[in-house]
Amino acid sequence: MASILWVSVFALLCVEVAITLLLCFRATARVICTVLIEHPMSPHVETAIRFITFGLVIGLWDSISTLRYLEAKESAAQAAPTKSDPTLAGGILHYSVDRPRKFRAERNMYLTAFCLVLIVVIRALFLLTRSLILAEKRLGERSPQESSPRVTPPQPTGAHYSQNSVEPTNSAPAD
Repeated sequence: MASILWVSVFALLCVEVAITLLLCFRATARVICTVLIEHPMSPHVETAIRFITFGLVIGLWDSISTLRYLEAKESAAQAAPTKSDPTLAGGILHYSVDRPRKFRAERNMYLTAFCLVLIVVIRALFLLTRSLILAEKRLGERSPQESSPRVTPPQPTGAHYSQNSVEPTNSAPAD
């Protein structure tokens, strides 16, 4: 049962890598985000992702606790040799039995940690692309006059200008 769980975590990791690669390209990211924004099932997808994240956190905790247990067991076996065999043969036998378990615990820890990191990266890429799409929609809804701001030249101060020329006139304003 445990091997099926970790094979599914590996499959999830492969899917996450593929999604991350697709979100790195602007055209595919727009298509994916547009579909997810407009699709009525998007709240359900978000809930499923939260449950998957929760399961990955539990898997990471399980891997770390198993690894700690095996390391404590290994250090206890090396510190206290058995009474029947005061040499390191007891420790070597213990190490050879627990070595595959330790390897699997480390592998599972790295798998779940990398899956969690990719979930954060995918979420960040999705939020950035979604904000870009929404900003472009708001920009497209603006009228042409609003989208190009009018630049008014600054009004000169101090010198008086005539209406026909750009040169300042020396005449004083009439009071």
